[in-house]
Amino acid sequence: MNKGTALLSRIVILVVDSVSLARQELNATIQRRFGQRKALPPSDERDRRY
Repeated sequence: MNKGTALLSRIVILVVDSVSLARQELNATIQRRFGQRKALPPSDERDRRY
């Protein structure tokens, strides 16, 4: 029973680590693609849209 619990906790830790790493990579990709748009002031975006 102890071995199973230790294995389960290891798997949970691995999954949590991989999910957090994937989130960091996703945030970096989003910032790369949309960082320039977010950097612009909202007034400039309004002028270009309309």
